[in-house]
Amino acid sequence: MNPIRIITMTMLSIFVLLFMNSLLTDAIIYATLDPLGDNDGDGLLNIWESEGYDYNNDGIHDLYLGTNPEHKDIFVEVDYMENHRPYSAALEVVERAFSNAPISNPDGYNGIDLHVIVDEQIPEILGIPKADLISIKNNHLGSPYERSSPEHENIIGAKQKIFHYALFAHTLNERPIASGWTPTTPGMEFVVTLGNPGWGEDWDSGHTVGSVDQQAGTFMHELGHNLGLRHGGSDGIPNKVNYLSVMNYNFQFADNVPDRPYDYSRLPQKPVNENSLFEPFGIGMTSPPGLVTYINCPIAHEAKTFDYMTGVAVDFNGDGDVIDGETPGLVAPPLSIDLNCDGDQSLLLGQNDWVKLKYILDSPSMIVMSPSSNVSTRSIPEVDLPHNITINDPSEERSIVDVKRDRIAKLVGIINGISNLPSIQQDSNLTNDINVNRTLLNYGELISLNNTLVPLLNSSSISDLESTIGNLTSLKSKLQSSLLGSPNADRQLVSNAIIRIDSLIEGLELQR
Repeated sequence: MNPIRIITMTMLSIFVLLFMNSLLTDAIIYATLDPLGDNDGDGLLNIWESEGYDYNNDGIHDLYLGTNPEHKDIFVEVDYMENHRPYSAALEVVERAFSNAPISNPDGYNGIDLHVIVDEQIPEILGIPKADLISIKNNHLGSPYERSSPEHENIIGAKQKIFHYALFAHTLNERPIASGWTPTTPGMEFVVTLGNPGWGEDWDSGHTVGSVDQQAGTFMHELGHNLGLRHGGSDGIPNKVNYLSVMNYNFQFADNVPDRPYDYSRLPQKPVNENSLFEPFGIGMTSPPGLVTYINCPIAHEAKTFDYMTGVAVDFNGDGDVIDGETPGLVAPPLSIDLNCDGDQSLLLGQNDWVKLKYILDSPSMIVMSPSSNVSTRSIPEVDLPHNITINDPSEERSIVDVKRDRIAKLVGIINGISNLPSIQQDSNLTNDINVNRTLLNYGELISLNNTLVPLLNSSSISDLESTIGNLTSLKSKLQSSLLGSPNADRQLVSNAIIRIDSLIEGLELQR
């Protein structure tokens, strides 16, 4: 016999033996588990994961999951309206975020397996009423094959118990500018609506569907509501500086902090008392360390929006030092500032989101439809919801208007920062034969640039985004040219302006 063939057959035999041994090991482990237990704590019984879910208890498994009962899982079915199929790259980003979650499992591996099943296209409706999300779910949960099965009631009933339902739609009738909406927190269904002008355009079709970043950020944000998370973690206070989570409006998209991770908060940062700030403590440490937070309210000499590194001292009142605030043992006036611009000065609490997740919830709104039924007009029924469930208003969700406002606020900060630069004076220590290009924009040119960029920042077209990035890149070049020959004090101010321009450019690039 050919020696190569013998080696090949031997290797194949070894592979088959290893595979069978793995299956046998799993079977032995699973056999020792309590079938009605939930070893990994994801809300799915061990027997559902290892063998299947018998919805009507007739001895026949109606839904096979094929997952490890010792590693947490979350299932999401995604349907989409015409022209709004989600980008695979956006869903993969979210799946990766869950896989990297700092959550332990009995199998010894961290993370959560997020199973996103993109199912079917449904006809596009330009503005769906809130009530129709439930009726669309009633009519489309499960694949067409599953819904036409003689066992459809049991199959769909099982999926209703286990699967979250996501719909990628055009817009929401009650608030077309909203990025998405979740009826209840926690819950089992949500909608992503990125079809309004201003969100990212698809390069091929030209339809407004949201960029990869906008789709990923919104999907993870709304799924977070399903899993029990609110805009402030444990509460609804928005824009907290010490809550670095995609649930925070400031971090749902990359416009504000371009390198923000797709993540829920990994630890409860120390509370921030807006009535008694202490600059040396800053914002507190994050996990991972050194994340950048975002403050979006006017502070003394500063513009309306700016980024700050966490874990370092912060000049909250803009007086040039980081020593202010009520210091133990010293007589000092308390430092009081509304950091999140909600019109109130309060105690801002952080939260470790990942350990607070509620994986599945019985949805009282679901009714199992027969394959021949018309779309139900039933809304969320009049039932007494559990006290820990919050009814969500679409007006609370981040919108394209909010995104445009923040972009323009960043531009205002850049323009103001440049206009406040001191008069240019060449460093006297430089020799006269050095060619120093000291070209900066005068006030009139700054106003002209502002008037040019504001309408471009309000646009969603790819060409306008390209024009904006081009204008900002040109402005950055002029600032960079002014650094040569600048005194050190000027250099720091110019460098700060360049950093802000880079931040705005990077945010825009992610939305193309």
